[in-house]
Amino acid sequence: MGLDMYLTADEYIWTRDRQSFNVTTTFDFPVEKITYEVCYWRKANAIHKWFVDNVQQGKDDCNKYKVSEKQLRDLLETVKAVLADPSRAAELLPPCSGWSSRQSRSSSYVSPSASFAAAPSVGRMSELSGKVAIVTGSSSGIGESTAMRLAELGAHVVVNSASSVEAGKKVASALATKGAYVQADISDKAQGQRLIDETIKTFGRLDILVNNAGWTKLVQHGDLDGLTDEIFDKTFKVNVYGTWWLTKAAIPHLRKSDDGNVVNITSIAGVRPVGSSMAYAMTKAALNHMTVLLAKSHGPVRFNAVAPGLVQTPWTQDWGAMHDFVSKASPLKRSAYAGDCSEAVLGIVRNPHMTGQVIVVDGGFTLVS
Repeated sequence: MGLDMYLTADEYIWTRDRQSFNVTTTFDFPVEKITYEVCYWRKANAIHKWFVDNVQQGKDDCNKYKVSEKQLRDLLETVKAVLADPSRAAELLPPCSGWSSRQSRSSSYVSPSASFAAAPSVGRMSELSGKVAIVTGSSSGIGESTAMRLAELGAHVVVNSASSVEAGKKVASALATKGAYVQADISDKAQGQRLIDETIKTFGRLDILVNNAGWTKLVQHGDLDGLTDEIFDKTFKVNVYGTWWLTKAAIPHLRKSDDGNVVNITSIAGVRPVGSSMAYAMTKAALNHMTVLLAKSHGPVRFNAVAPGLVQTPWTQDWGAMHDFVSKASPLKRSAYAGDCSEAVLGIVRNPHMTGQVIVVDGGFTLVS
């Protein structure tokens, strides 16, 4: 293939009818795993030459070379663009033999890592150019993936976390556009207001608010005594009060946008009797209904929600039994990746005629549970 000369491949899945395959790779830099789909080049000459020119300083051999995150992003952006329009291969890739323009035009990119998502096609970088987004709880997981994707499409993104300061700053510094990091605990009304104020001070506008920040503690639904008042209060303070306060503070600025957007990250626990605790499930049901009520009464600002099932994030990395259960039970045979959820957010942001919807992203789990 060519890529396997430089990237350590753990898994190849060959699909003859689409002439494409997935490669799961592990890298030295802080991105645990990336899964992407590339088109098959005979002899892989174009990508091979890209690596020779850009990574190996012109030396064509099979020794191991370190690939920087920026270099990989550049390559993925180029590959994505060629897959979208193979006729541009000669323009975007080095001239070489072996390229076939009859290769697959379809491509999907899924990131099992919470910290990395699809590279944009050439020309897509301007899709959200000039827009400003806040993504709460974006130092890891769904929030991080969403922040990265919005920036890859041209938006300026304000990364936020309540306590993970260094992780949040790291995400902000890795964004494809100028971003910012603001530490704020949204369960404190004043801190939430400061998050809005600092965003306006830095960028002068707000177009997109992704309410991803949340809190929970595992308590079995049958354990009423275990669901203490302290746990109950904190769950509601972050998940409901914090989201409500922040959204109210953002709406006056979102009204000034040509397409003001609020996307709430909720959960299937808001639509089914499941979840990490009864309090958590109640808060997510509240957010789903809050989404619909705001959409009905506060247009033309748009309000939608993404309700994930179990997601592979740092917080759930030790939930092996639950991931196994979901993988066996759900039609799509795996729990969600952070990138699955961020792509749903992008779909909402891109659709200017969509409001008041709760989009379930669970691989079909709620169909059978």
